[in-house]
Amino acid sequence: MSGVAPRSRVRRVGIVYLALCGVGTLGALLVAPRVEDPAAVVAALLPTLAGAYLAWSAYRADRAEAASAPTDPGAVADRLSVAVRRQWEAEARARRPADPYPLPVSWRGAEAGPAEVTQGLAGRDGQIGALFAGRVPDRRLLVLGAPGSGKTLLLVRLLLSLVEDRTAGEPVPVLFPLASWDPTAVDLRGWMERKLVQDHAELGAPAPGEYGGTTLAGILLDRRLVLPVLDGFDELPAVLSASALHRIGEAMPYGCGLVLSNRPAEYRAALRPTTGVPARLTGMAGIELEPLDASDVADYLLRDAGGTRAGPVRRRRGGGSRWSRCWGRTLRWHGRSRAR
Repeated sequence: MSGVAPRSRVRRVGIVYLALCGVGTLGALLVAPRVEDPAAVVAALLPTLAGAYLAWSAYRADRAEAASAPTDPGAVADRLSVAVRRQWEAEARARRPADPYPLPVSWRGAEAGPAEVTQGLAGRDGQIGALFAGRVPDRRLLVLGAPGSGKTLLLVRLLLSLVEDRTAGEPVPVLFPLASWDPTAVDLRGWMERKLVQDHAELGAPAPGEYGGTTLAGILLDRRLVLPVLDGFDELPAVLSASALHRIGEAMPYGCGLVLSNRPAEYRAALRPTTGVPARLTGMAGIELEPLDASDVADYLLRDAGGTRAGPVRRRRGGGSRWSRCWGRTLRWHGRSRAR
């Protein structure tokens, strides 16, 4: 999707520019009779007409392009796939998680309690994409890990791998940070639709009438053309965890692809709530991240600080994405563990 976002930005900019031109012109015309040289005021407004015309032309062209874009669910998914890939490749270039080199991450099969498929799932680093494609039978994966163990980074690595290997018509992996979801207020499907429209505004366009009056985002969800990668389940309030798990199970029953990350203790607590009916996600394969080796962390921190084993590393300032915050928490957690 040569960016759902770029076209929507052009549209917003055009509308804002036209509104400002209109307000400014009206104000100037109201003031002109009260000044000594009204003609000078009118002459000063003439150059703005060219800008207003260009803004209107861009707006009309943008609307025409959006109207002519295919609305077939498969085509919409293919465009979304391009947008997701560009989004996370740009994020990777900005945050440079491989600088000075990728921090090694390994995992083993999770315990049988939280997950149903646990055998033959051990691996490390870039093997996560092949593992999901070849050893997760129902495309339903539970990623467990301690705080700061790199769950989000592993999910992003998986997402990029799936987008890279995706063929036309397959589901598009989309990362949804669950911290902003209130399972008591909105169901997961409705919340994901809102998030898709928020991040990719073109998906908020009405779908053709034969699809039942939903949005393009709604089509993708209804046709199972989105593979939800749900990150940060442990960031939800503990009292809502069982309800959230139930909501996820309702929206993503057995047969729907799903990736979910959580901390081991919090996930087990959600499976066994003190009140209410226990909920469980069926058909889940499970992996649990291994603690990093102290020597690997020490070497990484030394190189990242410009130590004797590598040249100085130029640091980037600014930015505050969830990925970068998670990366910082990961290194601080492992640094504190090593210090203890």
